[in-house]
Amino acid sequence: MKGHNYGLCRKCEATHEHPRGTLGKKLNWQNPEERVHKISIALKGRFKTTEHCKHLSEARRGRHYPKLSIAKLGKPLINPILSSSPVLAYILGVLKGDGFVIERFVRGYKKGEVGLGVTEEKFARKFLLALIDIGLHPSIWQANNPCGKLPIWHVYAQSIAFAQWYKSLTLTTLGNTISGFAIYFLCGFYESEGHLANYHRPHLNHEHHIFQIFIGNSNQELIELCYDLLQRLDFHPTTRFADKSKWGRKPQYSVNLCRHAEVERFLKVTKPCIKGG
Repeated sequence: MKGHNYGLCRKCEATHEHPRGTLGKKLNWQNPEERVHKISIALKGRFKTTEHCKHLSEARRGRHYPKLSIAKLGKPLINPILSSSPVLAYILGVLKGDGFVIERFVRGYKKGEVGLGVTEEKFARKFLLALIDIGLHPSIWQANNPCGKLPIWHVYAQSIAFAQWYKSLTLTTLGNTISGFAIYFLCGFYESEGHLANYHRPHLNHEHHIFQIFIGNSNQELIELCYDLLQRLDFHPTTRFADKSKWGRKPQYSVNLCRHAEVERFLKVTKPCIKGG
């Protein structure tokens, strides 16, 4: 019979029909409800599998498939803590920089991904602990860098609830979420997109000490938000615009701190783990 898998079972030495011979050909993989329902029915012994193959585990017989059905239907298994807090403000700052949040469909069900890829191990592990604090279950690993000598540290977690919440954020709701925790948001954004210039440059008959902070991004509204946050914290930032269209790149906006005392105070208050912290 076409689409079935008849033969002698290696485990029980009986001739019967295996459920996996029909799953891949008869199921509508675009419908997760139908898929999970038929998988659980098949593994419970509809094709006499459990009667002849007693070596199958309880999970494969379908007794634990209610948990699988929830995952296949895209319902959130992990409920992260999304109330305003210093940790959440820091995570949002990182995600607005080097981090990423993706929503995509895998075999008919929705999947949410949160991650970061950087060369600094301290930064990666700090972001890892922050994700754990809000209830996620991230992992970290090291991979080769095809564009440089330093390896890349990857942090990755799955949460459809967090991804949907993050995608729904507007600039207004972002400002409300980090209200009262601007320092932590700026810390995460600086660790992702910031740069500390600390060197001496010859100028006339003396050396001029360059000690400045630059935080750049292609999103103008995000830079304007950082500018407002710094002003509320009694800093005196400036903004710049760089047109990089002739190199085929997006325009770059940046907010800068040029006063030496304010640069030192920014590093002392935010306490970044890299870039002068």
